[in-house]
Amino acid sequence: MGLLDKVTTLKSRKSLAAKGLLAKTLSIVNSENIIENPNKQGSSLLATSITQEELDRLSHENKKKRKMEEDKLLKRASSIKPANVPLTWKNSHQPIPKYYGPIIQKQEVDNLFKKVSGKEGSKAVHSAQNVETDFIVSLKQDIAKTEEGIETPAFLFSLIKEKLNIIKGAILLYDPVKMLFVPWASCGYDETTLHHLRIPLGFSESFNETAEGKTLILKSKTELAPYKNFFSNREFNLLSQLIIKPFIFKNKLHSILILSDIGKIEDSLSLKDILDDISYVFSEKIYNAREQKMQLLKKIEPEVLDSLEKAIDKHITYALEKNNKPALILISLNDFIRQIAAETSNMIDPYRISEDIYKILRSLFYSMGSVFELEGGSYMVSIFKIKKPDFDMIFHQTSYVIRQFFVNVNKQQFESPDIKVSYKQYPENGNNSKELLADLI
Repeated sequence: MGLLDKVTTLKSRKSLAAKGLLAKTLSIVNSENIIENPNKQGSSLLATSITQEELDRLSHENKKKRKMEEDKLLKRASSIKPANVPLTWKNSHQPIPKYYGPIIQKQEVDNLFKKVSGKEGSKAVHSAQNVETDFIVSLKQDIAKTEEGIETPAFLFSLIKEKLNIIKGAILLYDPVKMLFVPWASCGYDETTLHHLRIPLGFSESFNETAEGKTLILKSKTELAPYKNFFSNREFNLLSQLIIKPFIFKNKLHSILILSDIGKIEDSLSLKDILDDISYVFSEKIYNAREQKMQLLKKIEPEVLDSLEKAIDKHITYALEKNNKPALILISLNDFIRQIAAETSNMIDPYRISEDIYKILRSLFYSMGSVFELEGGSYMVSIFKIKKPDFDMIFHQTSYVIRQFFVNVNKQQFESPDIKVSYKQYPENGNNSKELLADLI
């Protein structure tokens, strides 16, 4: 960079600072790559009158200011609380990002051809006309054909794992209760990493950029350092890069894809270009398949209890006071959960499926009683809010609703897993919780 360029750069910095914009610019632009001076008039005169000593002093002052601004940003980043980070673009008061990549029109290609001549021009036009390769078209079609159930993110991850040759990666879904992104399906990571891989909103400045739809490609030790606690020591020491791709639809950042080890991809485009290209159809599919359905559920919090027996005894007392007929229903879905896991090559976390089923059952039975999650994919329903339960209707409705949410297991080529249901009724099968539970669990 010549003296005139340096002076012009310094003048630009001063102009930006006067407008209060330097603080925003310094965090993303380095000292050798500043925005071009919008007002070049008088630059030559300034260049001839300033001494090298003054130039060095101004450069030192600007570096000092930049360091102060960076320190402020780091301090602010460490104080960010997840609750203060907007979940949607509407709440953030920022423009909504464009989900589609740039669509190159024929006129733009013609203009490009006019501007660039020779071999370079031919290459540029060829590249522009073939932005969406056959590989991308095929991948988008496969994504679009995936059945829309709340387990679909795991099937999509299984699909792109095969197509993109993912060796280590995970898809994380947002948990609005815990305000964390948690792994839903993964491959290649050890168990410790999967337990640690829970990313809170607003934990770092770089991660916050995902809310803008930005794909993060982190390679340096400085860039990777904030993510150390999300991996086991072994996995983190093996990290040479970390790719974080956000998926946003209808202003909602609902999931992120994390990749740390990728094999060779059979396509001319880079991994980032491929992810950006499939972003919209991938985001839309997850939203329609999962987010939209989960929003239909009533937000029923689990009942807090000291013990299952005490809770059921309390329910029996309540039912008798209201002249209702108390009963217990055991729903066993272990085979169902195993079937879903098997169809995704066991990439899905069974615990996530269990949590989803628990939410569905709490919403389904909230007007009849309470639901308790047991071990091994089983759930105990305590009926105490209705006069006389119709068990045939309850069993049919339970099976129907669960299968409406988990649609991929209904395909003909999949074995249809059993949803096992059994029940005990008061007082025919017992006069208290201990007697009623005796043969159920």
